[in-house]
Amino acid sequence: MTRMKFERLRRRWTQQRLAVEAGVGYADISRAERGLFRLYPGQAKKIARVLDLDPDELLEEVPNDG
Repeated sequence: MTRMKFERLRRRWTQQRLAVEAGVGYADISRAERGLFRLYPGQAKKIARVLDLDPDELLEEVPNDG
């Protein structure tokens, strides 16, 4: 699981909510969380700002041990 998804779920946000909060496309968030899309630098900065992370942390893998 990516740090971005972990932080989104921790906040109990949907992908749509994160997209609205960050001002990026919902489909890009969905694809990035599944590893199918590399975020553009501008997108990463917007999402990171909303999640209070460094842009480089967004796609890091975090343990998924429930």
